[in-house]
Amino acid sequence: MELENVMVTSHSDPMQPATRKIFLDNFGRSFYLLWRRDHMVSNEFITLCELIMDRFDVLKPTTLEALVGIIPIDDVNFSTKDVKDFCAKYESYLIGDSRVGYIYVNKSGKVEND
Repeated sequence: MELENVMVTSHSDPMQPATRKIFLDNFGRSFYLLWRRDHMVSNEFITLCELIMDRFDVLKPTTLEALVGIIPIDDVNFSTKDVKDFCAKYESYLIGDSRVGYIYVNKSGKVEND
């Protein structure tokens, strides 16, 4: 399945210090963009992404069950079923078989993508 590019509409540079580490990591970027695409997030979302990225780097999940296991259910305030459904839907992007692109529209309206 080919996933369309995910548009960053906040006019925030993905390479700004707060999100740079996330966007330079394939799993981190995929999780960040896809979770935000499907869910409302809190102000602590970047910190949560970094925690999940660290768990991914240590545990190197390659199965759906392992992916679900690295996401702290209580911290994302969603049900286990929601996290399982999310991971199942985007498994190939989260384990790195496929890549999520993005479109960033900067303040002057110039489109940059990756």
